[in-house]
Amino acid sequence: MSGVPRAPAAPRLRAIREAWLRPVIGQLEADPDISAAGFVGSIGRGDADDWSDVDLVIVVPDDQVDRYADAARRRGPGRVAFSFDARHNAPRGAGSVGVHHIIDGLPFNADWYIYPDSQGAWVADAKVIIDRRGLRRLSDTFDEHLAKRE
Repeated sequence: MSGVPRAPAAPRLRAIREAWLRPVIGQLEADPDISAAGFVGSIGRGDADDWSDVDLVIVVPDDQVDRYADAARRRGPGRVAFSFDARHNAPRGAGSVGVHHIIDGLPFNADWYIYPDSQGAWVADAKVIIDRRGLRRLSDTFDEHLAKRE
């Protein structure tokens, strides 16, 4: 038995996450400037539970990182409670935005990592949604990759 207590089931939270993902994935697929998009974190690893947030990586032209890392652009479905620039969580040259939504009266969190095409690669534990360029695979997990950032 592990020392980590198991979180209670919360199927409503999982349903909110799944409902949020459908239109967001559609928006990502429809955007021709996005060369790649995928999940990292618990969804990428395949061990998400009902309480898991969404961690998305998108890869865009080098000169578009700041535009895509704009918190106002990363809204998605639901009411945004707040969003913040989290580029300190990403490697140099990449962007990161944390967005906290309220959907059906409950909190939902999405963390966006925006990488320039010149740094685009898939970490070992990523789940790919879109890959228009055939990005290379890294042997590092996302956590290992972030630990190496400047």
